[in-house]
Amino acid sequence: MIRGVGVSDGIVIGKIIKKKSHQNDVKKKSIDNAEQETNRLDEAVIKYQEYLEKIYKKTVNIMSEEEADAYQNHLTILKDSVLIGSVKKQIRDNLVNAEWLLEEVKNKYESIYNRVADDFLKKKAEYIKKITQDLIYQLSNEGHQFFGELHEPKIIMAQELVAADLIELEQGHVLGIILENSSIHSFGTALAHSWKIPCIIGVKHIIEIVNDDEDVIMDGKKGEIIIHPDQETIELYQMKEKKSFEFKDVYEKYINVKTRTKDGYNLNLNAVTSSISDIEKAIHHGADYIGLFRTEAIFVGRDQIPDEESQFLYYKDAVEAAKGKKICFRTFDCHGTSDLPYIYFPEEKNPSLGYFSTRIALTHREILLTQIKAILRAGVFGDVRFVIPMIASIDELLDIRLLVEDAMLELDVNHVEYKENMSFGVVLETPSVALITHVFAQELNFVYVDLDDLLQYTTGVDPSNEMTFDLYDEFHPGFIRLLKSMVRGAHREGTPIDFVGDICTNELLIPFFIAMGVDGLTADSKYISRMRWEINSMNKREWGKIMREIYFMGSGNDIKMTLEKKFGELFLWKKR
Repeated sequence: MIRGVGVSDGIVIGKIIKKKSHQNDVKKKSIDNAEQETNRLDEAVIKYQEYLEKIYKKTVNIMSEEEADAYQNHLTILKDSVLIGSVKKQIRDNLVNAEWLLEEVKNKYESIYNRVADDFLKKKAEYIKKITQDLIYQLSNEGHQFFGELHEPKIIMAQELVAADLIELEQGHVLGIILENSSIHSFGTALAHSWKIPCIIGVKHIIEIVNDDEDVIMDGKKGEIIIHPDQETIELYQMKEKKSFEFKDVYEKYINVKTRTKDGYNLNLNAVTSSISDIEKAIHHGADYIGLFRTEAIFVGRDQIPDEESQFLYYKDAVEAAKGKKICFRTFDCHGTSDLPYIYFPEEKNPSLGYFSTRIALTHREILLTQIKAILRAGVFGDVRFVIPMIASIDELLDIRLLVEDAMLELDVNHVEYKENMSFGVVLETPSVALITHVFAQELNFVYVDLDDLLQYTTGVDPSNEMTFDLYDEFHPGFIRLLKSMVRGAHREGTPIDFVGDICTNELLIPFFIAMGVDGLTADSKYISRMRWEINSMNKREWGKIMREIYFMGSGNDIKMTLEKKFGELFLWKKR
């Protein structure tokens, strides 16, 4: 058995197909017919344009629109750039092959990328490097064939996957994904979640060990891979796979029921959304309310800050799409990699601890002031509240409270209708504010905890870094104790506290969160029915005893193993 990091649940049994690599050996060749060579380049450009358009259409529903837009940017550069005209001129002047000239352009921009510090120039150099490399593939007749024809569903194995691989891959033809490198925030992981197939990452040297068409069993939940399984093992995992499908039918029965433990503890299961279509999916999946609506889409890709009226209409549409359900808008949470030409981002040694999110909004106060006014106005049309992300101190909170008062005053002066006494809270994301949750709770209507960010800041681990993601431990005892103290601190002041993020969907930790007494869990809506089944099947007092048993354990692995055992005993192996 080989182990990696399971990032998408599921058990599958199938044959392997490995991602092939292209040989990047471009040779200089003399040509006799310049016109024939330029025509060959034109044909490659047309094929590449079609290829980029296909990638954009296939990735926009899997990646964020901002990431998918990179392929639109490639297309724009290809159409507008003098790059192709310059290569054609050199073909005519020097009578050499197009591949060689594109390779020289690629090397030139690789040098620029390594030298310059300006983010805009680096990004443009990176785009041109990618364009020239892809055109070389087209000219060499290799195109972008990395997997070949998939005549039957198989398990994909690669060092990593990128959006371009979608040209060859279709949903239904991929049973699962095994990656040597990658991270929990990679494209391969996002694809697995979107297609609801198992995915295991961080499986070092697996490509050297396994050959195409070899039989493999993969358990995406446990991160386990079995090569050449015997018949007895296959039958065991087939039984597990069957049980997993049976549970999916059970989950569907919990879409539109109240979330309540067997011993009467109520809480809300809410959805994280970023668009109107996300809100519609959340309602379909049975979300109690829209726990978090990300508002970044209204800010990116514009030449100037969106005005109050356009923001008001955008938020009003979201409120109406919620169909009477409570909706909570998260205010400006952009960063230096976002497409915000109207904001200057200085070069920073450590951007993840620097100038982003609310820190930008408090420097450019008109951003947050305008946004709060628009949200207050949208509040007239439904049950609305808002939350401020990345708060670092109580002083920032008091500053924001003054901004809210200024927003209401301006609306009053202009005789604009808005929702008075709108509830607002903050998102606690760092250990320093987590330790004084009770202080924030005294000032607020509610508190959110971003579990994903809090774990990163608490453990000092970036889960997107393939060198360290195996240290990203959701069961870290320090993290568990910190969460317990936060719930206790908020409730001491009579303030509700919700957990937000992907960690909320961890089936082993959900009972632990309920035992702590959290008031709500907010995550991707596709997990809500499964989470509700689990909560409605559990007894809070029983899990309270289990929590006391493991609360003082010093190892995340010990906590995980104990929870796995208890979860199996109480949920999986008893009769339903």
